[in-house]
Amino acid sequence: MSKKITTLMAVVCVAALLTAGYAADDTSQNQNQKPDQKQSQKQKPDQKQKPDQKQKPDQKQKPDQKQKPDQKQKPDQKQRPDQKQKPDQKQKPDQKQKPDQKQKPDQKPDQKQRPTQQAGPQWQVADQWTIETVAIQKQAAGETKPGQTQKKPQPVQWQFQVEKEEKIKDEPCYKVNVTCVGQQQQPVTTVWVSQKTKSLVRVKSAVLIRGKWRSFTETYRRDKGAATPVFGPLPALPLDMPVFQAQSSQTGPGVKSLAGTSYEVVTGDDGAKSLGEVGFAFSVDQTIKPASKSHVKSLSPDAEGNDVLEVEMFGAGRKVKQLWQPAKPWPIYSNNGVTVSRLIKSTTQATQEEN
Repeated sequence: MSKKITTLMAVVCVAALLTAGYAADDTSQNQNQKPDQKQSQKQKPDQKQKPDQKQKPDQKQKPDQKQKPDQKQKPDQKQRPDQKQKPDQKQKPDQKQKPDQKQKPDQKPDQKQRPTQQAGPQWQVADQWTIETVAIQKQAAGETKPGQTQKKPQPVQWQFQVEKEEKIKDEPCYKVNVTCVGQQQQPVTTVWVSQKTKSLVRVKSAVLIRGKWRSFTETYRRDKGAATPVFGPLPALPLDMPVFQAQSSQTGPGVKSLAGTSYEVVTGDDGAKSLGEVGFAFSVDQTIKPASKSHVKSLSPDAEGNDVLEVEMFGAGRKVKQLWQPAKPWPIYSNNGVTVSRLIKSTTQATQEEN
């Protein structure tokens, strides 16, 4: 019996010891290992120091929100070259520095230098043109009876053609043949014009005297190499030739004058005076000035283009007024006091090359 009691007490003691040991273990665990609960409340990294909340790069330092280059420093908005420095808007060469507007090299030289460089005849062999002439009516008092109308003169057409290059007394010239269109009985008139000065050098033609055509030749002598305006010998066929390359003085805005020029007319094919023959001297003055568009239209309604020059030749009781247009082989309008002529057609090598 005593053994049973002793055994029972031992079991009880062991159980007590085990219970106390478990309790101590639970206490030590709650004290030593509980920081996971307290620290999870105070220093819970997921709440206060959670990198995804306070230091989360996607929220505070997220480059797509605060320092997003597409919003604040987006080159396409602030520094986009297509907006502020777009060459097609501010520095577009076709707007501010467009060469065709302000610095057109093909217009300004033509407007300022054209009167001396491109005006006047610029001929080549095979060039041809046609003019139409009309005699000026001069009605004297008492010539027309009441109820009668004076007949208007019929226009006559003349065709010019540059035949070849030929020398006249060692001076290179253009030889030009002039024929009356529709009148085969009219003799051909031949004209020689200096290649260098464009002055009239010689004319060979014929005049009708007592029903017969009588030929004649005139040579226009001047100082060697001098450019001199010359009056043509035939009023019905205007052959008056001004000059554009001679030294002239400026007498007004755009007006150039040439005064005191003279030449001598010698008859004969050789252009030399015979013994005892007297030559006829002529003094000619000339002015060149720009013609207004309204003035050009009033004299030549079919004229086109700009930079038309008005030329006047006067001397020895004669006066000739002409309108010259650049690139045209002959004056588009001419009035010598007896006949008015207009250029109606021209075919030149220069125009064919341009086309």
